[in-house]
Amino acid sequence: MRPAFVHPDAYVRATAARLAGRDLTAELVALAGTERDALVQAHLALKLSAFGGADANAGLARLVAGSRSPLVREGALTGLRGREAAFGAVLAK
Repeated sequence: MRPAFVHPDAYVRATAARLAGRDLTAELVALAGTERDALVQAHLALKLSAFGGADANAGLARLVAGSRSPLVREGALTGLRGREAAFGAVLAK
Protein backbone atom coordinates (compact mmCIF):
# COMPACT_ATOMS: atom_id res chain seq x y z
CA MET A 1 0.00 0.00 0.00
CA ARG A 2 2.81 2.45 0.84
CA PRO A 3 4.08 2.78 -2.76
CA ALA A 4 0.59 3.91 -3.80
CA PHE A 5 0.89 7.00 -1.56
CA VAL A 6 3.57 8.43 -3.87
CA HIS A 7 2.13 7.20 -7.17
CA PRO A 8 2.02 9.91 -9.89
CA ASP A 9 -1.70 9.28 -10.53
CA ALA A 10 -3.96 11.15 -8.09
CA TYR A 11 -6.68 8.49 -8.39
CA VAL A 12 -4.24 5.86 -7.15
CA ARG A 13 -3.22 8.05 -4.19
CA ALA A 14 -6.89 8.76 -3.37
CA THR A 15 -7.72 5.06 -3.47
CA ALA A 16 -4.74 4.27 -1.25
CA ALA A 17 -5.94 6.85 1.28
CA ARG A 18 -9.46 5.43 1.18
CA LEU A 19 -8.26 1.84 1.74
CA ALA A 20 -5.59 2.57 4.36
CA GLY A 21 -5.98 1.15 7.84
CA ARG A 22 -5.09 2.71 11.18
CA ASP A 23 -1.62 1.17 10.98
CA LEU A 24 -0.86 3.66 8.18
CA THR A 25 -1.91 6.78 10.10
CA ALA A 26 1.62 8.21 10.14
CA GLU A 27 1.89 7.83 6.36
CA LEU A 28 -1.51 9.47 5.84
CA VAL A 29 -0.52 12.38 8.09
CA ALA A 30 2.70 12.81 6.13
CA LEU A 31 0.80 12.74 2.85
CA ALA A 32 -1.68 15.29 4.20
CA GLY A 33 1.21 17.69 4.69
CA THR A 34 2.39 17.47 1.08
CA GLU A 35 -0.57 16.52 -1.09
CA ARG A 36 -1.87 19.24 -3.45
CA ASP A 37 -4.57 17.37 -5.36
CA ALA A 38 -8.07 18.23 -4.09
CA LEU A 39 -9.45 14.72 -4.68
CA VAL A 40 -6.66 13.11 -2.66
CA GLN A 41 -7.00 15.76 0.05
CA ALA A 42 -10.74 15.04 0.33
CA HIS A 43 -10.10 11.30 0.78
CA LEU A 44 -7.39 12.03 3.34
CA ALA A 45 -9.80 14.26 5.24
CA LEU A 46 -12.46 11.55 5.30
CA LYS A 47 -10.02 8.92 6.51
CA LEU A 48 -8.14 11.01 9.11
CA SER A 49 -11.36 12.37 10.60
CA ALA A 50 -12.68 8.84 10.99
CA PHE A 51 -9.48 7.68 12.70
CA GLY A 52 -9.36 10.39 15.35
CA GLY A 53 -6.46 10.50 17.78
CA ALA A 54 -3.91 13.23 18.31
CA ASP A 55 -1.75 12.45 15.27
CA ALA A 56 -4.68 12.11 12.89
CA ASN A 57 -6.29 15.30 14.22
CA ALA A 58 -3.05 17.26 13.81
CA GLY A 59 -2.69 16.05 10.22
CA LEU A 60 -6.34 16.79 9.54
CA ALA A 61 -5.99 20.31 10.94
CA ARG A 62 -2.97 20.95 8.71
CA LEU A 63 -4.89 19.61 5.73
CA VAL A 64 -7.97 21.76 6.39
CA ALA A 65 -5.93 24.89 7.02
CA GLY A 66 -3.96 24.46 3.81
CA SER A 67 -6.83 23.62 1.46
CA ARG A 68 -9.37 25.84 -0.25
CA SER A 69 -11.54 22.91 -1.31
CA PRO A 70 -14.98 22.74 0.32
CA LEU A 71 -14.82 18.95 -0.13
CA VAL A 72 -11.85 18.80 2.24
CA ARG A 73 -13.70 20.75 4.92
CA GLU A 74 -16.83 18.65 4.46
CA GLY A 75 -14.77 15.45 4.57
CA ALA A 76 -13.11 16.60 7.78
CA LEU A 77 -16.44 17.20 9.48
CA THR A 78 -17.95 13.95 8.25
CA GLY A 79 -15.94 11.63 10.45
CA LEU A 80 -15.66 13.69 13.62
CA ARG A 81 -18.97 12.49 15.15
CA GLY A 82 -19.03 14.21 18.50
CA ARG A 83 -15.40 15.32 18.44
CA GLU A 84 -16.00 18.62 16.66
CA ALA A 85 -15.13 20.81 19.66
CA ALA A 86 -11.87 18.97 20.33
CA PHE A 87 -10.93 19.23 16.67
CA GLY A 88 -11.81 22.93 16.68
CA ALA A 89 -9.34 23.42 19.52
CA VAL A 90 -6.61 21.65 17.51
CA LEU A 91 -7.46 23.72 14.45
CA ALA A 92 -7.29 26.96 16.44
CA LYS A 93 -3.67 26.29 17.52
